Amino acid sequence: MRFFIIITAIFTLSDAWGQFRLEKVVHSETSNSEDAQVLELDGDHVFSIGESELDNAAPSSVDDILRQAPSATTARGPRNSSESIRVRGLDTSKIFVAVDGVRQNFRGEHTSMITVDLENLKAVQIYENSADFSKGNSLGGGIQFVTKDPEDFLRKNKKVGGEFKFQSNSANSGSTYNAKNVFKTSKYSGFISLTSQQTGDIELNNGETLNNSSYEDFIGLIKLKSGNWTVSHEFFRREDDNPLDPSLNPPDSIQSLMADSLMEKNTTILKHQIKGQTANVYFNQFKTDKTERENKTREIREIDTVGVNFNKNFGLYRFGAEGFQDSLDSEKEGSEITSYPKAKSVYLSSFIERDINYKSLKATPGVRLNYYNLQTSGEDNAYRSAQDLSKKLKLKSSFSKESYLYASYSEGFNSPRVEQVYPSGEHSPAEWLARANNFIPNLDLEHEVSSNNEIGVSTKKYLFDYTGSLNFKASIYENKIDNYIKLERIDRSIMDDEDGTSQFINIPEVTLYGGEAELGLNYDIYEWKVSYAQVRGKNETENLFLEDLPADQYTYSFNVYLDKYRAQFGYFGIQAQEQNRTNPETLQRTEKTTAYFIHNIYGKKDIGDNFEVGLRIDNLGNKEYRRHGSFLNETREDYKLTFKYKVNTL
Repeated sequence: MRFFIIITAIFTLSDAWGQFRLEKVVHSETSNSEDAQVLELDGDHVFSIGESELDNAAPSSVDDILRQAPSATTARGPRNSSESIRVRGLDTSKIFVAVDGVRQNFRGEHTSMITVDLENLKAVQIYENSADFSKGNSLGGGIQFVTKDPEDFLRKNKKVGGEFKFQSNSANSGSTYNAKNVFKTSKYSGFISLTSQQTGDIELNNGETLNNSSYEDFIGLIKLKSGNWTVSHEFFRREDDNPLDPSLNPPDSIQSLMADSLMEKNTTILKHQIKGQTANVYFNQFKTDKTERENKTREIREIDTVGVNFNKNFGLYRFGAEGFQDSLDSEKEGSEITSYPKAKSVYLSSFIERDINYKSLKATPGVRLNYYNLQTSGEDNAYRSAQDLSKKLKLKSSFSKESYLYASYSEGFNSPRVEQVYPSGEHSPAEWLARANNFIPNLDLEHEVSSNNEIGVSTKKYLFDYTGSLNFKASIYENKIDNYIKLERIDRSIMDDEDGTSQFINIPEVTLYGGEAELGLNYDIYEWKVSYAQVRGKNETENLFLEDLPADQYTYSFNVYLDKYRAQFGYFGIQAQEQNRTNPETLQRTEKTTAYFIHNIYGKKDIGDNFEVGLRIDNLGNKEYRRHGSFLNETREDYKLTFKYKVNTL
């Protein structure tokens, strides 16, 4: 596969060479494409990671990106296949995750990773609460990954171009190859990108090797544009030998947890956009094919998502609608997997909101109607449906053009997944001291609703005759959730009369609260920023901590842009505090974690007009640490070397 990509790169760059002309490129040169946002991002509730930050991270996983966002993180690492996204303490089953507007609804069981083409990302947007009503079926925001358009690659006035990139990672002996070809005419534009990534087992910071953590990926992305229409298709394929639960590290003797796995995703998107209006229609298919090594049984799970979303501006009004259907299917030795039943779910929503301006005060009220239904093809053919009305109000008071206070109230809605309502069959087999554990359906499982309250401040002051600026913003929030869904597992010993059980249940009342703060200074070629984030969670019904929430964390970043030398270097530090908010008196497995401080440095430089080299060192000094909620140490000191050859691209 790597040989194929190299051959493709040769043809790509050969075609582009005829158009090539030497140009000087500095960090201030940006894409010549227009902003595609129809609904303007609310900077008070959306944290955006742009192209520069993405490039500096040299990402090989989603975690490499999200560590830059105070309000978002991943859990269950360090295996790439076990990454689970969280935003302000809410995991992926309670938030939305989308790529170019396409819902990524395939997370389930122990497979929680999000398949994203990291080589073509334009931005990552973290929605920190439920105030954006265009994104429904979430208790508190989520994450949108935005890929580039053809115009985002080419230099000004260029019609064809190409790139070839190689990146190596020392901690897992990883190698990534990417080749892309880009073109633009008076009527059409497009690009094709091919990526191959292969890794070995991860070396951990305690000197151990994490067995069965290697994988091999292939990703293909094609995007074509003509006028107001865009069509794209992405193919993702991963082969690995991770355990059935990749957040654990069982020894090879526990063969029941070992498997060979194949994951595939196909996504097709048709988009139409004019000024003030956008519409998406998409099909997303995700499939896992696992063969257990002990008994050679094969499990196939598939989820197909068909969806549409529409948004339009009417002056001060904004209107939108969204709908998608998930269809689950499974097979194990010719029969259905009862814990992953054949079933369908439908979610529909529509919203309207308006800006009301009075002097320095701006108010934005809005309402959204949510509806869902679930249906299984099982013997009882059980059917569930419900609807709910969500409301919002945001107030914003400006002291000056760059300084203001805001307060917002917004309600979230999250429908239960079909695999939470209908699962049955064996969860785990009997062992020598424990009885088997079986899933129990819960046809009375209710949807979750939330009430998000947030207040914040943002200010910016120009310094040094406008050659520098000082920025500060801070917010505190509270998110009250009714009917919080969690898995209740009850294990029983061989002395008991009945087997153990696993069932998804509703907890009547849960509260999440916390805050973030960020201080930044920009001056000439220097950029400095420090941020702080905390989140607390309480099961109010049982008076228990939500034990898997991340530790309080400081992040520090410093960048220097040397335009004269066409170079950049920087530092990124993560300081996590001790996390001891656990429940040792219960059967919960989470233990407290100690504080740690990890350091990361990076730099890159243009050589001539076609070459770019970069070096990033993560966990400089090889700090030994473990993230809260994880059972494994993290990756050792990791050297990332990047080489890129570019013709007519930025």
